[in-house]
Amino acid sequence: MGKSKLLAIVPARGGSKGVPKKNIRLLGGKPLIAYTIETAKGISAIDRLVVSTDHAEIAEIAKMYGADVPFLRPKELAGDDEPVSTAILHLLNELPGYDSILLLQATSPFRQRDDIEGFLSFAMRNAAKVCVSMTEAEYSPYWMYTTGQDGRIQPVLEMPTEKMYQRQKLPPCYRLNGALYYAQTTYYQKHKTFLTEDTLGYTMDRSRSLDIDTEEDLALAEWILANRRG
Repeated sequence: MGKSKLLAIVPARGGSKGVPKKNIRLLGGKPLIAYTIETAKGISAIDRLVVSTDHAEIAEIAKMYGADVPFLRPKELAGDDEPVSTAILHLLNELPGYDSILLLQATSPFRQRDDIEGFLSFAMRNAAKVCVSMTEAEYSPYWMYTTGQDGRIQPVLEMPTEKMYQRQKLPPCYRLNGALYYAQTTYYQKHKTFLTEDTLGYTMDRSRSLDIDTEEDLALAEWILANRRG
């Protein structure tokens, strides 16, 4: 039996409402997408690192930093309302022969090589059909509320016991951090999502979990880089 083949995919469409040309905006003097490509390059478990983009400039920059861009994504699969699943399924159709996929979003510049390797090791060790990375939530959902039409508040989650009103006693809660997604290819082609009843969660440090979606996120990333260097 041959070695299982893993395809790493970096989705990077040209359009972005929150941050124009987000995937190639400069962060610390380097295009945002370069951080993901440079971190993933050379990881032995990855057989091929491919960028899926509809944008020629993104394609050229991705190639410059060492990623493979075998073709441009069709424009009809790169609109604001198109889920990332359409890009993944298109790539799997065009590049058959891979047993599993690893999705690496370009908006996670602080993800490190050992995060990727640890994540993949966790997925393999647990024979995961599908796996995602997460980090401990900054704010517990047990302290969150909704409001009705009359303005009265209702808790999103009921406290497990009255003794848990202290923050330190609340059960830990996690959020997806957008950095790492894994699935067996046939499983993903069937379900078209990484979030199912079979999904396993891999915990990452919050300091490596910034997901850039707004100009404020980009400014925060610049501040973090500047202070790390200083």
